[in-house]
Amino acid sequence: MSPIVLEFDSTRRWLVARASGSLGIDDVVTFLMTARATPETQHVPLLFDARGCLTSMTMADVEAAAAVVHQAVRRRGLRAHVALVADDEALYAWGLAYEERCSQVGVRVIRCFRDLESAEAWLKIMATARHFGHG
Repeated sequence: MSPIVLEFDSTRRWLVARASGSLGIDDVVTFLMTARATPETQHVPLLFDARGCLTSMTMADVEAAAAVVHQAVRRRGLRAHVALVADDEALYAWGLAYEERCSQVGVRVIRCFRDLESAEAWLKIMATARHFGHG
């Protein structure tokens, strides 16, 4: 069973992923390849809540995860914004490295946060701004 559960928050119109236990690179790659993989979900903002999680991922795994994102963007275009929340020091550092590597390959819609409130506030702003003027 995957340590990542994905649900749709109909109030905010976001996808919310909740991770538990220990996240490994296989869990992350599988999630990246399947979450928001349809045209209906591609443009839905995503809050990835990994509070309380640990990780076995290393900095070397950042490249594998970023490669999956880069490939998805090349095939189907940019997805909506993603806010990652990690309160474990190692997972937070990994998330920052992932954010930076994705930015280097042209995907600048991912941000990593230590607390849920900051992540939610940023995602709300980005989701609102994304639709501004598309009335």
